[in-house]
Amino acid sequence: MVEPSPTQSIGPLDAAMSETTPPPPARRSNATLAAFAASCLPYAALGLPVYVTLPEFYASHVGVSLSAVSLIFLIVRLADIVVDPLLGVVIDRTSTRWGRYRVWMAIGAPILMGSVAMLFFVGQGAGATHLAVWLVVMYLGYSISLLSQMSWASVLSTDYDQRSRIYGFWQVANIIGVLAVLLIPVGAQQMGYSYVEAVRMQGGFIVALLPVALLVTFLFTPEPRSVTPPAHGGLNATLSLIVKPVLRRLLLSDLLLGAARGLIGVLFFYFFEQARGFERDQTSILLLVYFVAGLVGAPLWAWLATRMGKHRALAVASIYFAISFAAATLLVPAGNCPAAVGAIFGTGLAFGAADLLLRAMMADASDAIRLEAGADRTGLLFSILNATSKAGYAISVGAFAVLEWIGFDPSPGVVNDPGVILGLQWLFIAAPVVLLLISALVLRIYPWDVEQTFATIAPYTIEEAYEVADAIDRGDMGELKGELGDLLFQVIFHARMAEEQGLFAFDDVAAAMSDKLIRRHPHVFGDEAARSDGPAQKLRWEDIKAAERAGKAQHGVLDDVPVGLPALHRAAKLTKRAARVGFDWPSTDEVFDKLDEEVAELRAEIAAGDLDKAREEMGDLLFVVANLARKLGVEPEDALRGANAKFVRRFGFIEAELARDGRTPEQSDLAEMDGLWDAAKAAERT
Repeated sequence: MVEPSPTQSIGPLDAAMSETTPPPPARRSNATLAAFAASCLPYAALGLPVYVTLPEFYASHVGVSLSAVSLIFLIVRLADIVVDPLLGVVIDRTSTRWGRYRVWMAIGAPILMGSVAMLFFVGQGAGATHLAVWLVVMYLGYSISLLSQMSWASVLSTDYDQRSRIYGFWQVANIIGVLAVLLIPVGAQQMGYSYVEAVRMQGGFIVALLPVALLVTFLFTPEPRSVTPPAHGGLNATLSLIVKPVLRRLLLSDLLLGAARGLIGVLFFYFFEQARGFERDQTSILLLVYFVAGLVGAPLWAWLATRMGKHRALAVASIYFAISFAAATLLVPAGNCPAAVGAIFGTGLAFGAADLLLRAMMADASDAIRLEAGADRTGLLFSILNATSKAGYAISVGAFAVLEWIGFDPSPGVVNDPGVILGLQWLFIAAPVVLLLISALVLRIYPWDVEQTFATIAPYTIEEAYEVADAIDRGDMGELKGELGDLLFQVIFHARMAEEQGLFAFDDVAAAMSDKLIRRHPHVFGDEAARSDGPAQKLRWEDIKAAERAGKAQHGVLDDVPVGLPALHRAAKLTKRAARVGFDWPSTDEVFDKLDEEVAELRAEIAAGDLDKAREEMGDLLFVVANLARKLGVEPEDALRGANAKFVRRFGFIEAELARDGRTPEQSDLAEMDGLWDAAKAAERT
């Protein structure tokens, strides 16, 4: 690829795609977040009609039976539970010069545009087959688009609180898209158009908006991307993520909240028209008010999340949602539109909390899993979350089957029996309230919070350092590149935690490293007088280290040998430091004598049956071995690592030889395996 010279102008799309490394935790500008949120407008504008408008539209105005509509939506949405994780794996493995997520969003656009046209521009009597086929196509395009968009949002910042801000923009744009598509039937009916014509106008609006909104996002939003696609484990990786307690609770909460909000959406028209006596144009206004309130409430929940944590804020939102919804549906007099508007607005304030906070929580979980697993599972995680959301909404459409079972007639103008209306009320009011309260309980005992400590992250840092060393030992430079990135991520993570606590920032880490290099290498960075031979440089180095220890109030010779080092490596460093002040054996002969002494003491304690003493003597023996390695100029960790590799190699030879006879080591005996071990040794010598 030809790179632009410093004098060449770079277009907005080039600039947007130029970020090839993970972004710093700096605050993204409002303009950038607004450009990214533009893509939310058509997706949200489609999302609401899919679970609110289309089921009721096909049952009441196209003529498909309630049970058929329920079954079709249930099957298609549940199929996404399988499809979404597979799409997430494919998306995470994608790496192109145009980025990872924008490419898939572009692929999904024509699929969505064609299927939306077929679903919305439909006449009466189209049938269940038409609905099923085009709903499958639409969901494929929708899944591709939404997974890519949510994953892109998760990598715009690595900061916990900034993610609440990013998803705040995301949710505000979602609700604006919903409001825009809701205004169409309200305005159209006021202008004299029929409701069926208004639904077609909604479809045309989505088809026209989609390419314009995506163009804005693609041009003006940077996409941090990995040059090397991360490794994934397919179904095994999905299952390994789902069993994690933090994700189980997060996904269960998403399922419950999706089902609760889905029930409200799919039964909204039926409840307010059949049970409360409102006309279709009045019900359309109430639905609009519901989502306007969601727009107003989104910043409130984002703010609350930064004060008390995302999961606590979502639990509060769920409880508030349940109480306000019960009040709005039970206490408002039938036919009183002004009272209903006020009550629905109060309930709608909590509508956006789930989408906003659950996705921000999943982005945080993605970071924690990357720390633990050393692999980027962002797309896979969001595909699982998207699948549970769809499962919740799929369950909610099952309410149509219940309505048909109790004898409800969805045809326009039909008056249903009081007993049927009572069943509709129970389904619309009681079920969502129970689901919301259970979700709040799940979140109350959520096992993972914003709080991470240096101590909880340290084991992962050590593990990443070992993986760097392993890649070097194997000579795998491609793997080394990835592992160095993972190790750098650890450094950034620690620095960010320190910055949040007011201790230091990443710039301070870099400055301290620079100062130490200059201070410890005066022969490189100092004046000519400091440029001396090797022995003099070594003495100068020790003087500098001693001065640093004195500055840290570390007056002992061994004070600054890190406790967290691997035990054999630390033992070698301790004896090396002691040897500098003369505490050392003259030769290796004395070390071998000490080694024999420690072996004899270990044998004695084993014979005496004193395991505590035997453990102590084993430690002494290993310490002497590490000292012997130091005397021989051998790094004990390297030597032991080589011995481990040799053992694995030779035991692998045993397994391979036994496999030739169709056997495993369990089907052999020690004498045979010992003979094969000797054969492996002999083969290595030749």
